[in-house]
Amino acid sequence: MSETEVHYTGRIVQIKLQKIVFESVLCDLFMIDDVSALFDLKHERQMSKDIKDCFACVQHEMKNCVTFILTFTDLLLLDCSEYQLKFLEPLKEAARLLMFTMSDWLDNTKMENSAFLPSLSTFKIVEAIQEITRMCHTMLGSKNVELRCIGLENMALVLRTDRQRFQQVLLNLITNATKYAPKDSHIDCCFKFDRPKQRLFVEVWD
Repeated sequence: MSETEVHYTGRIVQIKLQKIVFESVLCDLFMIDDVSALFDLKHERQMSKDIKDCFACVQHEMKNCVTFILTFTDLLLLDCSEYQLKFLEPLKEAARLLMFTMSDWLDNTKMENSAFLPSLSTFKIVEAIQEITRMCHTMLGSKNVELRCIGLENMALVLRTDRQRFQQVLLNLITNATKYAPKDSHIDCCFKFDRPKQRLFVEVWD
């Protein structure tokens, strides 16, 4: 049996030639199938793979740049004036915010490929929350929005979970609230820790 593909008017057909015996006579059987849908599916999968490969390459290069900015900023902060501090701190906040955004993209790609695994660690909850609020300082200041953290005084000392993903969720909540909050307003970020179940509940109100 031989096969060939023929393109016509934008469609793709597959022609198969097979020898058969019909009523004691050797005959040629032509089988024609429209394989356009299968070809389109292969093309879409290849495009999806190309996009993911391109995205991974771009993300890798961006991450290198942001890492350099963070490292260089930390060195400058070791010996800087008050005037320079006003520019360096917002720069570091913006770089860390960008790093978290890229981590979000990477996590989405991993989940699509069923390759996402949490990285568990034990950390101080208040310190992790304060890191995010410092990163949002410039964004909040641009709209003169006050971020009020409620419940931290009664917070448990440590929590065991994926620290980076926890901070990503909190950052997304505050970022979205800031985006839609009117100028000269406030955002309430409420925290409640369930000690028996070791669960942390977070509510953000704008």
